[in-house]
Amino acid sequence: MIGQTRATLLMLLILCVLVVAFPNVEIVNAEGIIYIRPDGIVEGTDKIQRAGNVYTLTENISSTVNVQRSDIVIDGAGFAINVDGSHGIDLTHGVGVGQNPSNLLYNVTIQNLFMAKESVIANGGGNHTVYNNYILRVYLYGCGYNKITHCTLDGINLDYGSNNNIVTENNIRDAVEYLSYNNTVDRNYWSNYLTKYPNATEIGNTGIGNQPYVYWIVDIPSDMPLIYQDEHPLMKPVAIPLTNSSPSNNTPEFPSWTPLLIMIFAVVALAVVCRRKLQSRGRSK
Repeated sequence: MIGQTRATLLMLLILCVLVVAFPNVEIVNAEGIIYIRPDGIVEGTDKIQRAGNVYTLTENISSTVNVQRSDIVIDGAGFAINVDGSHGIDLTHGVGVGQNPSNLLYNVTIQNLFMAKESVIANGGGNHTVYNNYILRVYLYGCGYNKITHCTLDGINLDYGSNNNIVTENNIRDAVEYLSYNNTVDRNYWSNYLTKYPNATEIGNTGIGNQPYVYWIVDIPSDMPLIYQDEHPLMKPVAIPLTNSSPSNNTPEFPSWTPLLIMIFAVVALAVVCRRKLQSRGRSK
């Protein structure tokens, strides 16, 4: 009898743990690649709603969005693309792997999107706008006249002739890797700014530090190194208010331990009551 009671209590405890700990964990199902085709049709998901040239996420998705159309807006609406380290938005359209250069994409806007472990990649084309996003990294290869602003990201690669780009008013945790020229990288918040320049101070009430931030150095044999720097680094992070929701609502989360502790306490209390009843029955016999 006592053994059966203990087993019952153990099962109750396990059920309490499952009920409390797992209902809020988002289950991410694997999806195939999502395409925005040259004719504007969306293939591979029903979680992107099209209205003319505006493509809006209606839920989180777990697949790369392969874009094959110029002159569009991809609006994350505060939702997330979760593909864990891969490219969340692919603007290459096959360029670089033997495809027709006529596939080059232009004038794509990416906004209000959360991609904590995902990146944006473009190869050729340009005049894109990346605005108001949380992104792991942006890779631009031979892609010019783009603007990246009001984003939080680990870093940016400007390579192979990615010229005349503007990178301003972002929160950058790592670095901008630079193998191009004539780009504007200015007025950004660098997460290690005060670590790198502990004596830097704000210029008046401008929010700008008095020490330029060196983000990339290129060593040239037999010549002076090329030093790239943000001349007006920001002292405080830039606010990135995603539309409709916040990043914390778009990632799988475990709930607070407080309800679990309450459940455990309740089970323990129940066990104590049952034990006392069993002891009372034993004495009455």
